[in-house]
Amino acid sequence: MTSSTSIISAGNILFPATTGMRVFWHCVFWLVFISIHLVFFLQVILRSDITGFMVISYIMYYAKFAPIFYGCCVSYRFLNRYLSGLTLWALLFLSALILTHVLSTITFFTARELIGLENATPSFEMLGTHYLNPGSDYRMWLTLIVFDFQDMQLLLLPAGFKIFKYGISYQKAHQDLKTERIKTELSNLKSQLDPHFIINFINSAYLQILPIQKEAAEYLARLASIIRFALEDGSRDMIPL
Repeated sequence: MTSSTSIISAGNILFPATTGMRVFWHCVFWLVFISIHLVFFLQVILRSDITGFMVISYIMYYAKFAPIFYGCCVSYRFLNRYLSGLTLWALLFLSALILTHVLSTITFFTARELIGLENATPSFEMLGTHYLNPGSDYRMWLTLIVFDFQDMQLLLLPAGFKIFKYGISYQKAHQDLKTERIKTELSNLKSQLDPHFIINFINSAYLQILPIQKEAAEYLARLASIIRFALEDGSRDMIPL
């Protein structure tokens, strides 16, 4: 009973019945995602002279992965209509890299306007300065691309959940289709009488009626012949005369 309840609860989380519940569980996931990464840096925070602005900068940094993830989902749905295989995944990777860089730049720009980069942690300030003023040096751009690639690793957790959910959804749809096909076949079998049973019944009636009424028995014999013809020759394209 407990395992069944757990399965039902997991199903309600993975496949919410309403849009509101779906939004709720997505918000819960991203709150847990941000909290986990803040806990990861808890020792660093406790050792530093941390301020509220520094905590906000950390939250903004990890919150950017939500729009990056949903942007990647939209890109996949669009690209999947026209591409497949290695080309699809190569372009999806490129779009994810571009999204990561763009959202990182927007995050640092927003932080600069709201709290000031100088009020954030030193590492956040340094990264923000490079993202907002990369200059023309190709080495700096290469460094930022490498950092974007490292950032993309944090998408593995939400992407893993998405793939897991897709796998369950695909199996469920396949099983539902198989079950529906079986139900349809059983329904068709139940709705049809066995023609051979009908022929045997008519032949038995023919033998019973023949001694009493020969003309009526002949009608039954013709009916049995028509049914037999429909079974044996009715599906042929050409019938010999």
